[in-house]
Amino acid sequence: MHVDGGTIQQIFVAPDAVLFGERDQSGLPPLKNLYVLLNNKLEPSFNVVDNNTLTVGTRSLSTILNREVHNNVQASYAYARRHGIAYHMAAIPGDVDDTASNSFDANFMRHIYEIGEARGRSAMPWTDTPSLTAKPLAGPEKVAVSR
Repeated sequence: MHVDGGTIQQIFVAPDAVLFGERDQSGLPPLKNLYVLLNNKLEPSFNVVDNNTLTVGTRSLSTILNREVHNNVQASYAYARRHGIAYHMAAIPGDVDDTASNSFDANFMRHIYEIGEARGRSAMPWTDTPSLTAKPLAGPEKVAVSR
């Protein structure tokens, strides 16, 4: 049996002590670009599961891990913004239907490969902000709260 490293952290940019400013970074060469190649979608997929413990538990774990992808992408983007680093990300497009496929299905993997190859050949294979519905955790903009 194998448990993927994604159960610990989906994206590794730097140790948490560096990401959260707990460690001095002087003496390290400055980063100019951060490239994130995500073998996943950021947008959640709606999927109705059977009413049994195993499928509900499996879907729950999958949802938790997908939320961690979202959190890790936001943390890497916030880190890049905070330190003036150019951010570049590529991910599986949100409109790819992955609800009926096993991720190890050869047809699904071939389909994802073709999408990635076409995007890699396009004029704009990278985005400069994560395609998230929520705002990033850090940035110069202020949000007004009305009461």
